[in-house]
Amino acid sequence: DERVAGIFMIDGDVFPTRQTKLRLAAAMLRAYGAREFTRKMVRWVAQGLRARAVATEGAPTDDTFSRHPTREQFARDIGRLVDNNVNVALMHTASIVEQYSYPKQLHDAFHGQPWVKRVTCHHTLDIDHTVTSAASQRRFVDLVSKWVDTIVPALSA
Repeated sequence: DERVAGIFMIDGDVFPTRQTKLRLAAAMLRAYGAREFTRKMVRWVAQGLRARAVATEGAPTDDTFSRHPTREQFARDIGRLVDNNVNVALMHTASIVEQYSYPKQLHDAFHGQPWVKRVTCHHTLDIDHTVTSAASQRRFVDLVSKWVDTIVPALSA
């Protein structure tokens, strides 16, 4: 639809890179210290092994009803939006830090795509997906307001 000037997505589709888990682990180590980090990693690995065992038994997994696009579909769809001069902004919050763990992740995941430099990404660890605290709400409104200000001149042209 040519009337669409912009789209601002919150915690949408994410595509991990080789650095995603490494950067998350480093941040957790800094935040929790070695002992607590080790305890959390052991629990995480155990949960993963249990989930894998359940999946091999044929039981449904969390991904059974996933509607996430493939990497290729996402690249094609975002590329089409950008080609149609839609200003695309993506905000990744602390709620999905396990899947989106560093600011340049989208650029790394889609390096070489012609649209990637034209997409604005916000890695907002001070906001969670619910945006319930007053501080989170102010920060969110500020981000969206600044983003809208960047596309308003395009609307009047």
